[in-house]
Amino acid sequence: MRMANVVYRVRRDKHLRRLCKLSLNLAILSLLGFLVWFGLRLFTGAWGRDPLLGGLVFVCALTMFIYLSRLGLRAVGDRA
Repeated sequence: MRMANVVYRVRRDKHLRRLCKLSLNLAILSLLGFLVWFGLRLFTGAWGRDPLLGGLVFVCALTMFIYLSRLGLRAVGDRA
């Protein structure tokens, strides 16, 4: 199945679109929880590995959170 067919089905089917939005919102919330948990462990010194690696993981997770948040805001704006 081509990606264009998948996008067409998601846009056409109301229940599938709601399921995609729900999964996107759950991914955003879980990533936010991970950022809080990992940030606390990293900045209190409880991260037992290399701080540079921890900072890199934190920045990558933060970048992914911002990307998913923008994607979620764009999906909510498609109501018109």
